[in-house]
Amino acid sequence: MSSQAHKLEDFRGTSVKNLEFGKFMQYVEKVCKAMSREHFVTKLSEHLQGSLRPSGLRLNGLTMRRTVSSSNIIQTFQYEDNLPPLPVPPLQQTLNKYIESVKPHVSSEELDNTRSIVKSFHDGIGKELHEKLLKKASMERNWLEYWWLDLYLKARGSANYSGVNYGIINPLMGEVWQSNEVTQVERCALVLWNVLKFWQMLREETLPVETDRSGTKLSMNQYRSLFNSSRVPGVQKDTFVRWFKTAKEGNCPSHLIVTRKGRFYKFNATDDDGKLLSAPALQRQLEYVKTESDNKPTILSVGMLTALDRTPWAQARSHLLSLDPRNKTFLDEIESSLLILSLEDKASETLQSIARESLCGIGHGRWFDKGYTLISFKNGTFGLNIDGSTDVSKFPNPQELNFIVDDHITETIHKAVEQFREESGNIELSINKISFDREFLRSKKVHPDAFLQLALQYTYYKMYRRPAPTYETATTRQFYHSRTETVRTCSVEAIQWCQYMTGENIEPSKTLNLFLTAINKHVQLMGECKRNEGCDRHFYGLEIIAAENGIPLPELYKDPSYMKR
Repeated sequence: MSSQAHKLEDFRGTSVKNLEFGKFMQYVEKVCKAMSREHFVTKLSEHLQGSLRPSGLRLNGLTMRRTVSSSNIIQTFQYEDNLPPLPVPPLQQTLNKYIESVKPHVSSEELDNTRSIVKSFHDGIGKELHEKLLKKASMERNWLEYWWLDLYLKARGSANYSGVNYGIINPLMGEVWQSNEVTQVERCALVLWNVLKFWQMLREETLPVETDRSGTKLSMNQYRSLFNSSRVPGVQKDTFVRWFKTAKEGNCPSHLIVTRKGRFYKFNATDDDGKLLSAPALQRQLEYVKTESDNKPTILSVGMLTALDRTPWAQARSHLLSLDPRNKTFLDEIESSLLILSLEDKASETLQSIARESLCGIGHGRWFDKGYTLISFKNGTFGLNIDGSTDVSKFPNPQELNFIVDDHITETIHKAVEQFREESGNIELSINKISFDREFLRSKKVHPDAFLQLALQYTYYKMYRRPAPTYETATTRQFYHSRTETVRTCSVEAIQWCQYMTGENIEPSKTLNLFLTAINKHVQLMGECKRNEGCDRHFYGLEIIAAENGIPLPELYKDPSYMKR
């Protein structure tokens, strides 16, 4: 059977036999009628069908193609060990790209000095470091993997404000679910059920392998860190712990943590047979947490400690562990949990407020070290913060985790609150929803991403009359356990177009030619970086090789031009 031939009926009796789809949709309909949004039934049905059939999964705005065979089901992590190793680009090629990335930001004198430094690096220590890196790459599938994780774990700033955590919103939420305070728990149960289905797909390895537009298979390794994972603070360096296992690898924790009013509650997301709780069962558990916590005062949350800089948090965690053995149990349960759900007691209406609350909030409903935190606002809207017919009466009530604290921990939480307020106050966030016709751009053979990147460059140049050093991420997931490379989008071609656009006597034909040249340059840079042919990761590898071999930091890394791009 081809992927196009799959119908919803095909799944009712096979791979979704435990879904009880009819009962679930009846439940959805009941919720939607209460919201006076009956059309949501159709929308959600379309969404579920799209999520369950073997093509068209849409994740974070990207459509990922799936590989499906009726005779040979492909498992999520099946091809991981067959992916090619991460390559090391030729040294001269990297140095040439570096000079190109520097050009828009330096004077001719500075550029001449940089060229001289680059030549000395190539002819001297750079060649030695490159050979050492090539030797390392010949013995490892991904020479960057450990170093890149180490870079994050050694950072000592607050996890939420040092570029580690990020907030996610759904800009289309208002078109399906308008805010409604009476629907928080019902909606939350539906969303949570879908997230848990995604976790189940990873466990059972039924999430299809993603490919790029050319059909090249991509690494799925990062999905192993999405659920049942946590960062654990250390005085000098953190650790990242994964409890997730696929079903064939063994058992993994199936409980989740709900936070509300500074309190933590735990309950299992599966029944005694290992099946996911239904949406009505999840709703019952969430209603219990809401009712139970609403009858208690808001307290200082131990979770606020995760907003501290990493070393003070590590010290506070050690002290917390020393107070009572139960604290270790509570920490283990939070850190190993499938995910954290923050059941907020405040509303969030606009995309901008949802984004800010997802990134920051007031801190008391977060555990910033967790891999996945689902945020449910009082008015039925949702956000994320990231580092997935049953008898509902038979499940045990959620258990509250009551940490044992002393004056030192209380004082440290107060310090965390003050740091959190100061750092969150320094964030400037603005969201403007615009209609953007990417299909029109594609019809003109203009890549939408390149168009937006040029728009950013033009806007900045028009405002400040200077180039904007800009970082865009390119995925390198076609290689074993690989993640990203940096695209330096402020190219010479982009700035030439910006300069012409902000000049006088503009000729449309020349403007178009410069624009298309800049577009093509961006597409070229993106393609090269996807092949790990940028310069940033290579330079980072050479820098770490020098440090590990006791070699002083080369002059190239001290050049002012290096910091300007």
